[in-house]
Amino acid sequence: MESISAVPDAAMLDQLNNSEEKPTARVELKIQDAKRKTKFRKDAKSPEWKQKFSFPLKDPRNEVLKGSGWRKSRK
Repeated sequence: MESISAVPDAAMLDQLNNSEEKPTARVELKIQDAKRKTKFRKDAKSPEWKQKFSFPLKDPRNEVLKGSGWRKSRK
């Protein structure tokens, strides 16, 4: 089983660290039509998820894992 880490880019980290906002973050992972979402992390400027996901793979050598993350802020 492989582990994957997702880290916010430098611009987003600067914005989070220099803000008084309390961000909520989530990550979505997708392989073909299979989609998995992490739990929301509240009030986390540097969120980490300790979740495991399984995906059905038809051709592991040609499958592509796509990830997207988003956050919303509140004061």
